Amino acid sequence: MSVPGDVTRPGTPGVAFIVIAYNAEGTIRACIDSILAQGLPGEVILVDNGSTDGTISCVGGRPVTVVHEAKRCRGAARNRGLDAARADYIAFVDADVELPGDWGRRALDLLGRHPDVAAVGGPGRTPDGSWVSRALDALQYGHRLEDRQEYVVSLATMDVLYRAQSVRGLRFADLWAAEDPEFNFRLVERGHKLLWSRDLWVVHHHSTKLGELLRKAFAYGMWFLAPYWRHPGRLNPGVLARVAYVPGALILACVSWFRSAVFWALPFWILLPFIAYAGVALRQRKSLGAGGAARFVFVHGLRQCAQMAGIWAGIVRGTWRAFGPGERNL
Repeated sequence: MSVPGDVTRPGTPGVAFIVIAYNAEGTIRACIDSILAQGLPGEVILVDNGSTDGTISCVGGRPVTVVHEAKRCRGAARNRGLDAARADYIAFVDADVELPGDWGRRALDLLGRHPDVAAVGGPGRTPDGSWVSRALDALQYGHRLEDRQEYVVSLATMDVLYRAQSVRGLRFADLWAAEDPEFNFRLVERGHKLLWSRDLWVVHHHSTKLGELLRKAFAYGMWFLAPYWRHPGRLNPGVLARVAYVPGALILACVSWFRSAVFWALPFWILLPFIAYAGVALRQRKSLGAGGAARFVFVHGLRQCAQMAGIWAGIVRGTWRAFGPGERNL
């Protein structure tokens, strides 16, 4: 079933909302209800990625099309959703996200005002208000809360709206994570533009426990290089610095063992991520405050260290170049 509204009727801006879910019974009901509350013509597609809990039963009785993807892979699940979508616009919403009541209309309006843009998306706001979540919300995917809107080379599929005609024929890479930047890189290489806007914020119920946050950063780091393996032209100093961090620390540790004169360089190198985020915090000192700035540096510095450790775990395991058969031709 689909949300009331004929998406095939000419002039109807139907939206296919695609939600991929794995064991999301704690958040999926609120997510789906927030999508249905948008009041837009179109369809809601829930892609179950092999859940073993009550994810499916949580949406029972709602006008939602449920499809299944047996392969435990975010890229494969997103492709399954694309295969089922029939609307003029395609929105991806994560299972732990709730959309504000007018998110869909604001996203459609933004696309309408920017006909050269293929997709729009925005930040997430964590509802619990903890010190960890406040630090995370202040900087997401390189965007500060005071940034209004800007053109980007990738949008998180946590909350993104695409023009269906722009992504027609595109497939997500067979990746467990980082499938969205790889997809968006190809979209940009087709000549399309992507627009990030602070106005398209959503409520994001991600984990705000520091240990879980670091575990997820490490896991994402294992796949972080995969998009750049396929798109080396997207490599930038920030990516290269992340790759160099771990071997740089090991080299300095070895050299300082024999030459004590360079020992001072090791703690400086280890603290580099924290120093970098201290610079970001300094530019946001009015909104963060002294205590908030310290928490910001601590959380983002640790998170970056976990991700960089994950990058090298991925290099060792080969996940950075792990694409499925035939994906070189995507």
